[in-house]
Amino acid sequence: MALLLASLLSSVMAVRYYNHAGFISAMPVGSDARSRWRDAGIAYLRRAGILYSWGLRHLVLVAPILASIVHPPGRPIQRCMPTTIEPSPKGPEASGSAPHLVRPCKSD
Repeated sequence: MALLLASLLSSVMAVRYYNHAGFISAMPVGSDARSRWRDAGIAYLRRAGILYSWGLRHLVLVAPILASIVHPPGRPIQRCMPTTIEPSPKGPEASGSAPHLVRPCKSD
């Protein structure tokens, strides 16, 4: 329930910040009001993006938990679902490196 609440709160706050940024970007180009609010609009867009990504991550993390509650025989499968996303162990310099999913159980 805490993950669902965190997802909801993050998503609601992201929508709030996107709404504020929309008002700022809808001001006439070159107006004094838009130039005064430009820095706030940039900050609002950045915060909205971060909050949206947090909300989506919480929602992705809660989906396997909810599936195991609804369908108990699926609990072993739920434990093997991806839980986190980490950067590639080779580092960003390596060619073709991309984030990979970390799975708590191995299928060797």
